[in-house]
Formats: sequence, structure tokens, C-alpha cells
Amino acid sequence: VELGRHLAEIAPETPILFMTGYVDETLRRHGLSDEGADFNLIRKPFRAVDFVGKIRSLLDARFDASPSIGA
Repeated sequence: VELGRHLAEIAPETPILFMTGYVDETLRRHGLSDEGADFNLIRKPFRAVDFVGKIRSLLDARFDASPSIGA
């Protein structure tokens, strides 16, 4: 969690995906929650298709946020 927060500070354009098997209470103790999250989280266990979909959405969001060439 600390590494993710530090990376977000120094390179905010870098997508970060947290992966966890912890229960909600443990996540809240670390300042993480699914509700209104400003980070990306995938919970274990997950299917490969869900993992790939999460990665794709992170990459698409990064691409969509990039300035257009010639704009």
C-alpha cells in the first residue's frame, strides 16, 4: 500500500492495481475500500478473464486521459 501511494505521488500517470484476499475490515485499516475508491482493486480469488479485463480498463483509461496528437 505504501509503495502504491508513493508511486502515485511521483508518477500519477502510472496505473496501479491493488490485489488482495483480505476482508473489508483489514482493507479499511490500511485506508483502502471498494466504495468511492480512487485506486483500482481486484479481490482474490478472481478469474483470469476478470484480471485481464481489469488491466485492459486501466490501460484504456490511461490512453483516454492522454492528450491527443495534434490537439
